[in-house]
This record gives sequence, structure tokens and C-alpha cells, in this order.
Amino acid sequence: MATVAAVITDDNRGGVLITWEAITDTNLDGSAVDVSAYTDLTVHSDGNYGSGASVALQGSNNATAWFALTAPGGTAIALTADTVGALIVEEPKYIRCLNDAGGDANTDIDVFVRAKKLPRY
Repeated sequence: MATVAAVITDDNRGGVLITWEAITDTNLDGSAVDVSAYTDLTVHSDGNYGSGASVALQGSNNATAWFALTAPGGTAIALTADTVGALIVEEPKYIRCLNDAGGDANTDIDVFVRAKKLPRY
């Protein structure tokens, strides 16, 4: 089992796109990404969820103890199918994704987070 490295791409419009490609039934988690310089985080996913896969989005302020990130309304973000997009309410220092339900050999999920840079004053 390997941790999927995040790829961070500057969008040249004041933000970045964080991508974890190929979250599977054996590569269950995405690497932690420091998002403390960003705000307005939005997530969506795409791929094959296999049988029963569910990818949680998690936050942490120390990259050790993780908690569920939520959408407006307080529902924990659980990506179980291709998502149109969900706003992330919390603003932790770190985020990661975690396939917490496994799936099967057909599971292959890409997770995308758009993050807007904080303004400088």
C-alpha cells in the first residue's frame, strides 16, 4: 500500500488545483497538503468507485490527528460517486483524502481540490 502523492498545479488565477490520482483499494490515502495559505476550498472527484468505495476528505492542524471535513450543513464529505463539487467549510492547516471503505480491484478514483490563495494585506 502506497500513499498517493498530491500534484499541486498553479492555475495562474490566484489559486491552485490539488490532485490525488489513482486512489484505489490498495493505495488508500493521499499525501497531506499544507493549505494554510489558501481559502475557499472546493472538492470534486471522478473515476471508478468499484464496490462500496468511499473517499473521505480530512483535515488536520498537525498532520497527525485527522478529522472529517464537512460541506455546508455539517455533513461529512464522503465521495461515493463522481461529485459535481462540494465546498469545504473548515480551514485546517493540512488536508488529505482517504479511501475509508476500500472498494475492490476496479476502484480508481481521482480527487481534485481547488484552493484560492489568501489575499495579501
